[in-house]
Formats: sequence, C-alpha cells, structure tokens
Amino acid sequence: MAQRPYKFVRRGLLYVPSVSGFTRGARTSQQREQVPNYSIDSGGLLNATDRTRLMAIGRDLAHNCSPVRGTLNEIAKLAAAVVIPQFEGADRAWGEAAELYLYDSGKFLDVRGWPFDTDAFNRILVLSVLRDGEEFVLLTEDENGDPKIQVIPAHRVGSRTEKEVKRGVFAGYRIQDGVILDEYGRAIGYRVLGDTASEDRDYSSDDLFPIFDPDFADQSRGFSALGASVIDWQDYQETRRFELMAQKKLASVAVLESNELGEMPLSNTVGIPGVGIADNDSDERPPIFGEEMLGGETRYFRAGSGSKWEIPPSDRPSANQQAFSADIVRQAIHGIGWSSDFSLDPTKAGGASMRTVIEKCNRQLDHLRERILSPVRKRIDAWRIAKAIKNGRLAPNEDWWRWSYQFAARLTADEKYSSDVDLQEMHAGVSSFQKVCAKRGDWWQEVIDQKIEEERYIQQRAAEAGIDPNAIRLLTPNGNSSQAPTQTDQNQ
Repeated sequence: MAQRPYKFVRRGLLYVPSVSGFTRGARTSQQREQVPNYSIDSGGLLNATDRTRLMAIGRDLAHNCSPVRGTLNEIAKLAAAVVIPQFEGADRAWGEAAELYLYDSGKFLDVRGWPFDTDAFNRILVLSVLRDGEEFVLLTEDENGDPKIQVIPAHRVGSRTEKEVKRGVFAGYRIQDGVILDEYGRAIGYRVLGDTASEDRDYSSDDLFPIFDPDFADQSRGFSALGASVIDWQDYQETRRFELMAQKKLASVAVLESNELGEMPLSNTVGIPGVGIADNDSDERPPIFGEEMLGGETRYFRAGSGSKWEIPPSDRPSANQQAFSADIVRQAIHGIGWSSDFSLDPTKAGGASMRTVIEKCNRQLDHLRERILSPVRKRIDAWRIAKAIKNGRLAPNEDWWRWSYQFAARLTADEKYSSDVDLQEMHAGVSSFQKVCAKRGDWWQEVIDQKIEEERYIQQRAAEAGIDPNAIRLLTPNGNSSQAPTQTDQNQ
C-alpha cells in the first residue's frame, strides 16, 4: 500500500545553539568550544540572513579578488562555450526546422534584448550559481505572444517578515525566504521583491523557477559555492595587501648609513633657502636641507667608528611566503571545485599528474553541464517549442519534447593519448561512437551525415573523371593516409 508523503510542519526556523557533546580542538580544556547542534532543517541551519551574507561575500570576492574572478570566468566560459540543442525524435526534417527556430529566436530570447542572447544566458547562469548560489528564470512572452525569459537575480527573491502568505492565490501557505511551500515542503511559488512591500509579486513555480545545485534534501534556496573558502580568500587578500605595504616601505629606502651623528651629514646636503617655515622672531625662512646625489660618489668613514653603509635586503616575499600564499589559493580554488594547477600555474603538473588535473576539471564541467545547463535549457526550450507550435510557427510533432544538448569538447592534456584510448574503448565495446563524438564537441548524427556526404561526393566526382575512387580518398577505413594503388597492389 502506498504511503502518503510526510508533511513538514515547522513551528520556527530560528537557530538556537545547544550542546551536542562534542568540542573543538584547542590547547587546553578551557579553550575548547562546544560544537553547536546542527540536527535541524536546512532552513534553520543556513537561514535567509546566512544565505544573503554568503551571496554578498561571493559577489565581493568575484569582483575584487583577481584569482576568484579569473577562476569563475574560466569555469563559466568553458562550461557554457557550446550549448547546441539536438532533436532526438524520428522526424529529422521537423527537427532541423525546430533547431533553426531555437537558434534564430535565441538571439532575442531575453526581454532586454541584445547582448543578452542564449550564449550570454548560459555563461551568466553558471557564474550566478557559483557566485550567488542560484538564479531565477521567469517564463513570459512579448506583445506578439512569442516566448521570452526574464532573469531574476537571487537578491530579488525573498520575504520580509511574514511567515504566511496573506493574500492572493497562495493565501494560507507558509513562506520561507521567498519560497512559498505546501505542507510537503514542495515549492509552489516564489515572491519577487519590489522596492516597497506593495510592489512585491508572487509567481507560480510553473512560471518562475530557481536554478541551484542542492546539498541538502530539504533545501529550497541555493548557497554560494564561495562560502566554503571565504576565510581562505580573506586570508589571501589580507596577506597580499600587508606584503605589498611592506614592499613599498622597503622600496622607499635605498641605502642604510650608520654614522656617529645618527643623522644626515651636513657635508652631503644642499640648503634650499626661502622654502622653510619662519619662526616668530624673524621674517626670514630657514633653509630646508636635502641630500644631493652625484654619480661616482666616494664616502670615507673614520676607522674604528662603526660607520658603514648597508643595502636593505630585497628578498620579500620570501620563497616560504610565496609557497604559503600559493597553498592558500590552492585550497580556496579547491573549494570551488577547480584546480589551481590548471588555472594559475600548470607548469608544476606534468604527465600523469596533469591528466589527473584535467580529469578533475572535466568532472566539474560535466557536472555543471548535466545538473545546471542541460535541465534548464530543456525546460526553457521545450516551452519555447510548445509556444511556437501554438502560435503556428512550427508544425505539431509528437516528439516535440525530446531534446538533448551537445557541449564543447572535453579538456585534454594529450590529444593523441585521449584519441588512442577512445579508439581502444570503442573496439572493446565499452564506449560508443556517440560518446566519443560528444567528447570532441560534435554531434554523432551530424558526423555520420558528413561522412556519408563526403563518400557520395568522392564517388560522384571520381565517376565524372573516370578514375578509381580509392585513388583520391583522403583516409582509409583504418585511419591511415592512403595513396594511389601501385602496380604490385593491383597484381595482388
């Protein structure tokens, strides 16, 4: 017998610290801190205030910390470099027309118009999920009834002080951090905040939906991926700023001179009269003394006086300081799911180590494409196709919803090594031609169609010229360069 879903009844989501029986590590028992009780719902563990703080910190780091900005842009550009919808239904001719419609209308998909086309949407989507933790998309239409989308940033979705919706179609439902929930914890609507409470609007989850990568089973909002490494990034920024200040002070000192006077020798100074500060007894200004520097100077010191010249050391930052700073950056980038060996300094990893780094980056890119880009584009594009059929721009088709997506080629550290592995796996039957083409950023059906078209063209042109097609084929079936058959080959 099927059981009804469990009903989530939350009386309050305020976080109340309590003792869980564990303590944090410390030098003495007096310094040990009790670990708070985290056995609460995710809405109380990371409430609206925590989420917005993480989002604000993530945006600050993404714009003011150069390694963060560079890494996030690199991930977003690689993940969303190519996102091509491919129809998987039986009617290939209808699929080509639908693909062309998606391509043409995608240039003006956003209600704001250019430059916010589908390519910009894909890249900003990945950036928003990593930086802000989430992004919202509203499905709407223009005055002609053509489908459009409007991107709602994360800070625009929320709730003020109420815990229950008071008006509208969602009246009586509870609202938590801008998410309107039913008794089973399912999101049925979202509240978009206006400049004032009277301008707030509630949208159904059929029209407005979030994009985030959940970490908890009961999570209804996304959290910034930079939150796990925010302390490391702050340490890096502070260390770098203090070190630059120390280097500036050190650069302002050219020579350290130790003498018996403890000040600049008058024999090496030049007075500049008329620019000093006058005293109360005289209108004349005393001169300011400055050091005169001449080329090829010789300085003499009295023997046994302890006077000497020293050049300040210029080894900052030291090798240990640089290694420590690099380790901070490495750990912080690891918190984003990326590798500093790929982004900042690939020279330290080579051979098998670099292939391991590339595989890690590919896993992160595949995750973003499969969990973020592909589901969102499927929902948006299927809705666009349905609207196009309704508006008469496309003919009806029973497979209108069957779409998959071709992404950019996977990263590789050794193209020949990767190619050999793919050929061996296809020969062993553990891989397929479709998967191998996907790794290279190609759609397998288009590759086959291209091969057929090339073969047809070779045979047609060879027949017109009256020559053997084997003499002009660019590649033989085994992939080796072919040559015209010799007399010995013909005799055999």
